[in-house]
Amino acid sequence: MQIKQLKSERELKKAFEVLKELRNKLTFNEFLELSKKTEKYKMFGLYDNNKLVAFAGIGILTNLYHKKHLYVYDLVTKSECRSMGFGKQLMGFLENLGKKEKCEKIVLSSRLERTDAHRFYENFGMRKKSYTFIKEI
Repeated sequence: MQIKQLKSERELKKAFEVLKELRNKLTFNEFLELSKKTEKYKMFGLYDNNKLVAFAGIGILTNLYHKKHLYVYDLVTKSECRSMGFGKQLMGFLENLGKKEKCEKIVLSSRLERTDAHRFYENFGMRKKSYTFIKEI
């Protein structure tokens, strides 16, 4: 297995095939455009036998309440590859990256109905800390 940062358009096309399982309303062109605009957005792929099976989109951010932290915008494993340890390996990689970048924590937001994802995050040692409130404008 190999984890690497994704940059080329060819790599991003393969990443989008995985990401669209999580962001199913997003088009490839929107993905390219938004990923360029998202603050310090970096993308990583986990490969198994040269096949991209998991994707993470992250940012290293600083604010008043989390201080310096690694924010996970996107984390998804291909549906047929779930429960095989790929997500755990990718999260471990992100944790090590956060330590290398001198972050104090890893932070993410997850929809309320994603109970399987919540169980995964809790098994990784994360805890529920708050609700996210949204108002369309």
